[in-house]
Amino acid sequence: MYTIPNSVTSIGRASFSGCDNLENIIIGSGITNIPTYAFADNPKLHNVEIPDTVRTLGEEIFKGDTSLTSITIPDTLTSINSNAFKNCPLSQVYCSGDMDKCKQVLMKAGYTSLAASLKAKPKPVESKRTHYTLEEALDHIKKKRPGETLNDITFTFK
Repeated sequence: MYTIPNSVTSIGRASFSGCDNLENIIIGSGITNIPTYAFADNPKLHNVEIPDTVRTLGEEIFKGDTSLTSITIPDTLTSINSNAFKNCPLSQVYCSGDMDKCKQVLMKAGYTSLAASLKAKPKPVESKRTHYTLEEALDHIKKKRPGETLNDITFTFK
């Protein structure tokens, strides 16, 4: 996975084009426009998250990304070039905001089938913590059973 840092404010034309091992990319919040061919011809790229700071997607930005099946777009997009996803097997578009706004921009660009299958971006699942320090474990037990005397506690050390 590659993350474009939030401090980056622009990316050049074809700047990530032809990166044979690029599989996932998270675009930082400093980017407002994704120019022509920016991520074209990346055969392993299969997932892209676009932040809500991006307003436009340029021409053929994902052209030839033959593994690109999923993309998350923000409701702040105002323009998607009609060839942005040329030769991509894109099957799922997620919206990270107002679904109607995302559908409108997809329809305007001619992506009617993608607009019809648009889904809300899934909320991240909170991971359950499995490792605690001894102090954290004892504090947790004290809060769960105030005033109780605990005689049978087993700790496993590695």
